[in-house]
Amino acid sequence: MISVPALKKIAVAACFQFICVIAAITALPAQELPRKTTRFIKPVILADYNGGSLKTNLGGLSGGDDNKPGTVFASMIQDEGYIKGNTGSAVALDYDVERLGEFTFYWIKLGREIPGKAGSTEPLDISNCNYLSFWIKGAQDVSDIKIELHQDVNGDGIFSYGLDITSYVYVNAFIGGGIISKDWSKVVIPLKAFGKITDWSKMSELVFVFENKAGLKKGLIYIDDILFGNRSEDVLSRNEDDRREIAPPDELSFKVNGISAKQCVTFSGANEIEIKSESFYQNPFLESVRFEYSADKGDSWRTIGVDYDMSGNVHKFDWEPDNSRELYNYQLRAVAVDIRGAEKATEVLIDCGVRPITDDEFLNLIEKKAFEFFKDHQDPNTGLFADTSGGGDASIASTGIGFAALCIGAERGWIDKDEARKRAITTLDTFLPRTPKEEPL
Repeated sequence: MISVPALKKIAVAACFQFICVIAAITALPAQELPRKTTRFIKPVILADYNGGSLKTNLGGLSGGDDNKPGTVFASMIQDEGYIKGNTGSAVALDYDVERLGEFTFYWIKLGREIPGKAGSTEPLDISNCNYLSFWIKGAQDVSDIKIELHQDVNGDGIFSYGLDITSYVYVNAFIGGGIISKDWSKVVIPLKAFGKITDWSKMSELVFVFENKAGLKKGLIYIDDILFGNRSEDVLSRNEDDRREIAPPDELSFKVNGISAKQCVTFSGANEIEIKSESFYQNPFLESVRFEYSADKGDSWRTIGVDYDMSGNVHKFDWEPDNSRELYNYQLRAVAVDIRGAEKATEVLIDCGVRPITDDEFLNLIEKKAFEFFKDHQDPNTGLFADTSGGGDASIASTGIGFAALCIGAERGWIDKDEARKRAITTLDTFLPRTPKEEPL
């Protein structure tokens, strides 16, 4: 039989072990970032600016700080030579922090604004990601800028300094040569560098900060293609010995409209172009594949589209050649890009003309594009239609036109009639709710 003093000793020892276990648990970070990536996780494309506005791909807002001391004015540019890929748009940040102690910033809301709560935004869950990347260049060499990530601690959707969490790094530690040069450079920042963040499912803002102490105190920089992704730590390492070269896409697999394009075809209207490449599982250093075209025999190349889904080998894009009302000859090629921005391009895949479209074909193209806007911006839960290309609030006008667009699209063969009917019923059910047993109108 165990004596009472012995029982007390056992109890004390058990309590001590329990306290040690609890201490060990609470000492762990609130949320571990993924380390070893064995499956492909599709990146979160925050902003490619191709919509021509400061609204992000996720529907969040962004903007500059025009209140002194220190200012930055954010604007969209579309001039070739300043935008990456000579297609779409990039954001230009014109900043001024000339006086001692001045600072300013360009802010990006990671989530959409919450309806009815002015200034409040949804959080972005990036707990499956472990790096932030973007492309950057300066009108002149810039020594450094600060990158901040903000975590919404109290869940109100509004960043409050001192209440919410701020964690930051400086770009020069993550860019070749430590300088933002006049050429486009890829910045890749492991999220673990933002050591103060405790919950990656509650992220609210990404902020680019310009400080008076950072060298060039008045200037202009350009930013494009901001994303959060996931790769293993050895891939994210800046050690060149760990870097594996990527292969260019497979030229023999190139197809136009499902047909192997070994000889010239004449492009007309919309065309599906396709090519194969390595996948993530064959080479985890590969980040994207894009198609490009040239109308000047390869002197300059413009981006058709970028595919970040590296889970498989096949990459498809729909392409409607520019200036399709006139006869041009286009060259096409495909480019593989690794996580650091290094590229491997194919040779010219095809060199073909474009048949000028007729007036009727041109009008049909415009009508189909208008239909696709409404098709792509209908809320699957409510059936309501967004009023802007960035996915803004719905309105009676946009929903009425979108409802009519479904009918026209079904009649013209742009959407399956059953799918159009389901979408229309979803819209009607939002305005005229019915019981489960009731037939739809």
